[in-house]
Amino acid sequence: MEMKKSKEYYFAKAISWIFHPMLAPTIGIYIINTYFGDRLHLTEDGELYLIIITAISTILLPSAFIPMMLHQKIITSIEIKTSKERLSPLFLFAIFYFFAWYVLFRLQAPLVYKTFMFTAGTSVLIGLGINFLTKVSMHMIGIGGLTGSVYSLMLYSNANLQLVIVILILIAGFTAYSRLKLNAHSPLQVYLGYVVGVFVAICLFYFFKDSLYL
Repeated sequence: MEMKKSKEYYFAKAISWIFHPMLAPTIGIYIINTYFGDRLHLTEDGELYLIIITAISTILLPSAFIPMMLHQKIITSIEIKTSKERLSPLFLFAIFYFFAWYVLFRLQAPLVYKTFMFTAGTSVLIGLGINFLTKVSMHMIGIGGLTGSVYSLMLYSNANLQLVIVILILIAGFTAYSRLKLNAHSPLQVYLGYVVGVFVAICLFYFFKDSLYL
């Protein structure tokens, strides 16, 4: 049965778009710039350049392929509702996420940026793998990855990131609510996505922790 389009429906819809997982990498780079840019001796232009590279690679380029996939009926809507339809877009997103990581690598960006971008790409690939079993929430993988990354940065530096973590947890709650309210996922798929995002981030940052120099 189609859900009655109440105010709650439109609120949930808005939350889903505002906190779309494609935005997570750019938000993460912004957070790193804000708290670590100075100690990593980056100029304002350098920080802006990293934001632009990330936004182009993880938002603009993947989005440019959506009309083509709609035209070729690879997907039936921009919401990509079924597990089968998600395969090609997720694979494409993973390619662009790792492309962003490669660009950062070639530019010799500080390791914390490369680790974060590698975390984002790895999370998408794992989400793609899980998608063969169940339609895991990529929204929750995205916000979970952000939360896990910021938590790791707090652990391995003296930066005061408690408020950021609280905000990200609140955003995760609203995002989970929106995905459930829209009947986009089951509770298991929502919780699984969040756990995967947090776990991948914590594991990868732990692996590189001795070389972050924060």
